[in-house]
Formats: sequence, structure tokens, C-alpha cells
Amino acid sequence: IPFNEDQKKCIEYDDCEVFNESIKSQGDIEEIQSYSTHPVHVFNALNNLNPSAFIPFCAFDGDMAALGEERENFSLPLCSVFQPRVLAGQMCYFVDLSNVTRAKGVRQGPAHGLTLFIDYNDERMVDIDKEVEEQAEAFGNIHEQQENKEVKIHIDTLEPFIGHGAGNYEMSSIKVMATTDDFLALSEDVRGCQIRYDTLACHLEKYQEQAEYCGCHPFSLLGMLNNSTNLCSPAGNECYRKLSPDVSTCVIPCHGVYADVNHVQGVNFAGENNNQFQLALAEYEKFKNGGEIQVKYPGSLAKYQKKTKLHYVNIYFKSPTFDQITEDAKTNFVTKISVLGGTLGLFAGFSLLSGMELVYFLFTVISKLGMNLVSSKNDHRLRS
Repeated sequence: IPFNEDQKKCIEYDDCEVFNESIKSQGDIEEIQSYSTHPVHVFNALNNLNPSAFIPFCAFDGDMAALGEERENFSLPLCSVFQPRVLAGQMCYFVDLSNVTRAKGVRQGPAHGLTLFIDYNDERMVDIDKEVEEQAEAFGNIHEQQENKEVKIHIDTLEPFIGHGAGNYEMSSIKVMATTDDFLALSEDVRGCQIRYDTLACHLEKYQEQAEYCGCHPFSLLGMLNNSTNLCSPAGNECYRKLSPDVSTCVIPCHGVYADVNHVQGVNFAGENNNQFQLALAEYEKFKNGGEIQVKYPGSLAKYQKKTKLHYVNIYFKSPTFDQITEDAKTNFVTKISVLGGTLGLFAGFSLLSGMELVYFLFTVISKLGMNLVSSKNDHRLRS
């Protein structure tokens, strides 16, 4: 979208009042978001084609149809399940696989995980100048710059994992955490976990509390943090960059999965996965070129030609088994009765038979007292 004079005033002179008047409703926000230069899906919220997509293809258990939709001009289903979410002040995209896993089940191995074909828009990026790159390497910053160019993968286990770049993400040492009703009846301080919301929701809540001080939205998070429709000026964007919400008070959920995650880079495909990847790449490259097959540069010019790249990410369970751990309260009603009975038996010689004798003795004493009381009343009446 080309800048108009009001937008230029907002950017250059920190004067956004007129520009903000052009954004007045949630509908306008959704329309602006739908025309993002590199959104998550090929089709946007208005069902129109985007020029490119961050995750054009995805699959679960090797099935693209499980997470996508069939569209004209594509022989493979296009990914359509990711939703925007704010994580650590950045726009991210997440997918909840619970409905899919309930329908298809979960199996172990690379062929049965969550597969993503990700487009960084490499061919439309400007490379870092070699001199700048050498200076960055000299100061030890090249690794951080490289990470910023890679996709960030956040796996939302009870101990969240964050990785950078394409490749296989192998999940092993799986532990599924469950609880009993007696455990959940304990206070949150005692049990050390909460059941109100997941960890990411808590992080977003903490971020929203601080974001209110900025009073505006960065364009990338438009409509995601609060009801404000004011776009941030450069000063407002700087305010967001300085936010550092305290997430140490976010207690982990009581239910979920623990896993050790190993990131294996430089994955080589074979067989069906490679054929599917190559077909997706060919169709997507043709789509980005406006339906035309890209012309190959001749001879010495070939090294200057930039081609569409799809980066392969595969997240799967490596372990064939998992441990199910159920947390319970140390004592419940049954254990309290057991402890009481054991203590009485140990220190007072009390047993079940002794209890029955005690009940019989008390019943006999109370009966005799009652009979004596009735007899004395009758004697009193006879005398009177």
C-alpha cells in the first residue's frame, strides 16, 4: 500500500492524528490485516489470494487435507488452520491439533508428525552487505543475526521449547501429566500449578497490562492486544520495544505434556515426502510468479538468479512410548481414616472388634439409663 501524505507525516514527524482517523472499526482492522505483504496463508480472511504466504502448505500424519483446503490451480490442499497470536510482543501463528489427533490418533516417527512448508520470501530479501556481515562476525553478533532470519518454532509443552530454523524437531522422553479431583481441590500455592489458562495466555495477559501504557498498536499487532485502533508512531513503537513484562508469576498448567526436543538441521528427504515437497515447491513457485514458469538465467548470470525456497519443518514424537504421571493429594478421606485407625490400633490397642464392643457397651448403658428414667416417672405418678 503506497504511503500517502498523512502516513508520511505519521512516520517522519510523529504526527499520527489524521492517519488514525482512517481506521475506525474492527472491520477496517481485519481488512488491513488481510492485505499484509506476507500473511500466513495463501488465501486471506476475505477469501482473496495473497501474493505469497508464510506457511502455504502443512500436513499432519502425511495428510495435507487434514489441515488444509483444496483450491483452484493447486493440486495439493493449501494450509488453512493457523491463527494469529501474540507471543513475547511479536505476531506469531499457532495451530491446535487436538481435534485432528482425536480423529486420526497419534503415531511415532517422522512420517506421522506435523509438517510445515515455510516460505521466508528469501528471493525478495536484500542480503546483508559482506562488510557488515564481517563486522558482525568480528563482534560475535552473526549468530544472533542468522537466528533473526530463521523461523522461530515454539512448541507449547509444559516446559516450552523455542528453536530456530528448518529441520526435524524430535520429541522424546514424553511425560503426560494428569491430576485427580483431590489434587485439584488443593490451593494453587500448594499444588504449584493452575487450571485457569495455558502459559501463553498468561504471557499475553502480562503483556497487555504493560502495553496499555503505550496507548497505540504497532502495525504488526493491529487489533491483537486491546481495543485501541491507534497506530503507533515511531515513539510508540519504541515504547513497545522497551516492554519487559514479568512472566515469572505465570504458573504452569496442571495438565499437559513434558518432552525433550532435539532439533536436527540439514534434513534430506526421501521417497513420498520428497515427491510431495517438490510438487508443492513447483506449484507455489509458479503461483508467486503470476502463473508463469520462471525463466532460467543463462551462463554466468545464473548465480544472480533468486529462486523461491520452501523450508521444511517436521515436528514429531520420536519415542514409541510415554509415561503417564497422575498427581494426587498426599492424603484424602480414605487415607485419613486409615491413618486414624492405624494410630489408634498402635497406641491404644483399638481394633474393629473393639469398636463394635464399644458401640454395644454404649448402647447398653444408654438403654438402661432410659429405662430407669421411664421407671422413675411411672413410680412418681403412682404415688401422686
